[in-house]
Amino acid sequence: MNADQLQSRIRQTLASGTLSHAYLLEGAEQDELFQLAQGFAQAALCPHFSAAAPGFGACGICASCRKVAHGNHENIHVVLGDENSVKDEMVAQMQEHLRRKPYEDGRNVALLCRGDTVTQRAQNRLLKTLEEPPGDALLILLCENLENLLPTVRSRCVIFHVEQESEAAAETEALCAVLGELLLKRAPYYQKAALLADLGKDREAALRFVDGMERWMRDLVFEKKTAAQEEALACVRLLEEARADLLRPSYAVNYILKALLLQLSL
Repeated sequence: MNADQLQSRIRQTLASGTLSHAYLLEGAEQDELFQLAQGFAQAALCPHFSAAAPGFGACGICASCRKVAHGNHENIHVVLGDENSVKDEMVAQMQEHLRRKPYEDGRNVALLCRGDTVTQRAQNRLLKTLEEPPGDALLILLCENLENLLPTVRSRCVIFHVEQESEAAAETEALCAVLGELLLKRAPYYQKAALLADLGKDREAALRFVDGMERWMRDLVFEKKTAAQEEALACVRLLEEARADLLRPSYAVNYILKALLLQLSL
């Protein structure tokens, strides 16, 4: 599955309250996997999680979400390993973190990178956590080749194979970046409308655009690239309304996009 499909699956799982204690993400792009795991953890810890929100469903603006984005959330422990492997003592430290009472309300989370380099001794230690997970602890393992993990470890994880971003997703991100720059420059409506001309007949493409544009706006707020913080947050609310309309089959896609462009302003 691709990243969007993974996010959708996890969103549904969190919304239904059926989250497992261990997930294994396999993929060739380890940096991308780490970003996905971080987004997963952010949603699992977000007190304002919503299945209607983009990505994994985190609000992206609360104190917890900001800590995760900045890499300093007290409830998250990251195991990077050294240049050769993930050692037994690294897994032991991770287990100690998972056993502690969460610093804040919620759960403890561990992100174990380069999971396919965990030594056999460390994997046997890891089995103890997988067989008897402490409380609501969440373990997310990342690996390039899950065949390097013991079958007993694999069998106790929910496994997702993550493919690289599709060409369509990359095009959507590029489109959002261009439109965002036009909004910052206060470009006339006709320039913005020309960019979205091809989306008016494709509801799925329009939904991808709305999701991508919302991520762009949230990034704008987090990175403080503009003084128009309130305007950017207002745009996020408009995009959420547009998404809800696009999910109604009876609503015309081109009309929704036109109305959205008329209101988006930074």
